[in-house]
Amino acid sequence: MTLNNYKNLFDKVRESTHLPDWLDQYKQNQWQEFEAKGFPTRQDEEWKYTSVKALKDAEFQMASQTEKTLSSDAQKYLDSLKHKIVFYNGLFQAELSQIPEVNGLFVSSLNEKIQKDEMGVKRILDQLQQTHSLDSLNLALLKDGVWVDVSRDVSLQDPLHIVYLFDQTNAPLMMSPLNVVLVNSGSSVAVVEDYISFADETTHFVNAKTVLQVKENAKLAHAQNQNLNNSSHLVLTTQANVEKGGVLETFALDQGCKLARHDLNIQLTGEGSHADLNGLYLTKGKQHVDHHSVVDHSVPRATSAQLYKGILDDESRAVFNGKVFVRQDAQETDSAQLNKNLLLSKKASVDTKPQLEIAADDVSCTHGATVGQINDEEMFYFESRGIPEELARRTLIEGFSKDVLLTIKNSNIQSYLMNQVQKKDVS
Repeated sequence: MTLNNYKNLFDKVRESTHLPDWLDQYKQNQWQEFEAKGFPTRQDEEWKYTSVKALKDAEFQMASQTEKTLSSDAQKYLDSLKHKIVFYNGLFQAELSQIPEVNGLFVSSLNEKIQKDEMGVKRILDQLQQTHSLDSLNLALLKDGVWVDVSRDVSLQDPLHIVYLFDQTNAPLMMSPLNVVLVNSGSSVAVVEDYISFADETTHFVNAKTVLQVKENAKLAHAQNQNLNNSSHLVLTTQANVEKGGVLETFALDQGCKLARHDLNIQLTGEGSHADLNGLYLTKGKQHVDHHSVVDHSVPRATSAQLYKGILDDESRAVFNGKVFVRQDAQETDSAQLNKNLLLSKKASVDTKPQLEIAADDVSCTHGATVGQINDEEMFYFESRGIPEELARRTLIEGFSKDVLLTIKNSNIQSYLMNQVQKKDVS
């Protein structure tokens, strides 16, 4: 196995960026970790149903400064967002960004944060846990990202959009961003990560890591909206920590990509903390979407809930692997997870595996999964009332997807993602 293509990228990143010595050494260590492990294979249990061979054999370039030629569709999309920090074809664009002016809210590119407070960045990097080898590759090739720091008792209900936008490019690009969102005690904010492509079929690879910290009695509504083109690849690794009384609400919407992989790892470390993990994936053609979630209950009286739903057509495939750990001291834990899938084609397939590992004895935990096709009895009900088959089918599909979208408590994020789904023909 050769990693020469990625070693060349690593060398070019080191040459093109001027980093503090400690950060350069940190990135070298991450490269060595990746080089030792290589790309995940199907021999790895966590990647049993997902092949990344196409990534191993591909040749990507890291973005360099080029003239912006936004398509009209891309410009229209950006104009529709109120608060945004924008990366265009892999590079931060201050002039396309519109950051809210709120006392106690600090938003910048990661590079700007490093220049102003490199020890603050180092503290976060020292806390990071590598979930898999591509996580190490992200940190080795790291060039930029977003830093969001919310002071105590700040409220921002209009979402801040972190936009990674791809428009037409001359070569396949790779992007390796790190996003950090720190929400201090008593604050309530909403953040949406958007991975959007307006290019035709140019292949891109986004290997992103997100760090979420929700302090005591704080609330973070967080969503990841993915609609890259059908030639691109996306690996998202999210690491979250929720302290006493804190609330984290997450939602993942997948509508694009040849391959999309989500790893969501949440630690509930304070009593009374809560996490909602919800998602919807809509797949067609030969798209492949893989969701892996881990919720770690280590303290008493914390709660979590998961609902992931998928609508699959053609020869597309989905994977769901949800794990909940309840440690011995985590008495009075309440946790539920459910994965439901609707197959619109006989060639579509799902591998689903919700799991519980419980060491405490005073808990309330449930898990389940369903895979099925459109119910013949429900179709008959519509047809018997004179409703055409096509309309009946569309109504059932929209009802299936709307059910999980309604779990989004932040009304602005809910309406935004519903609008994104409405643009997609899922019938």
